[in-house]
Amino acid sequence: MIGLLVGCQSQDRKQEVIISSHGKQELLQGKFVHLSWLIHRTELDLDAVVSQNEEIRRDIEAINTQERFDALVQAIKEGSKHAQGLVSPDGKLVIMSWKTGLEQMGYDVKSMALFKYDGKIKVSSLYGHPKIYDGIQQIKGTNGITFYKLKENGEGKGSSAPNNNAYRISDGYLDPVSVDDTFVAQ
Repeated sequence: MIGLLVGCQSQDRKQEVIISSHGKQELLQGKFVHLSWLIHRTELDLDAVVSQNEEIRRDIEAINTQERFDALVQAIKEGSKHAQGLVSPDGKLVIMSWKTGLEQMGYDVKSMALFKYDGKIKVSSLYGHPKIYDGIQQIKGTNGITFYKLKENGEGKGSSAPNNNAYRISDGYLDPVSVDDTFVAQ
C-alpha cells in the first residue's frame, strides 16, 4: 500500500498538509490504514470507503506549495516509513497510487501525480487503467524533451497489457505520450 504524509484540519476546515523530513509529521498513512480496515470489514460500507478515498485525494491535492512538495520528495527519498510514493530522478514528478477498495464500482486503484511546472506544483489524476507503480524511468527524447515512463508492478486493472505509461510535462499538464524507438534513456 502506498502512503503519504498527512495533514490535519485547521479551524477554517481547510486541509493543511504538514510535511517534515524530521519525523514530526502526522500521517496520511493513518488514512490509508483506516481505508484498509473499511475495505476488509465483514460488511463493506461503500459510502465510508468512497468518503475515505476522497479524503486521501484532497490531502494529496493540498500538497500545492514548493515547500510541501520538496519536503515530500525528501521524505520519500530518505525512505521515511511515513512518506511512500515514487519520485522521478530529477525530482520534478511524484506518483502516488493506492488500492481504493472500490473494485465492484470499477475503480480498484487510484493513481495521482504531483509535478513541478513553471514554479508551481500541479496535481493530476492518472487516467486509463490505473496501476500500482514501482518505478519512474526518466527518458530524454531525441528532441530534448524529458519523458517519464512509469514501471508497473503488476497490480491493478489491465496489468497484463504491456506498459506504455509514459508522460511529459507540457504547458502545465501531464500529457500521456506513446513509447516508441525515438526515446533515448538518460
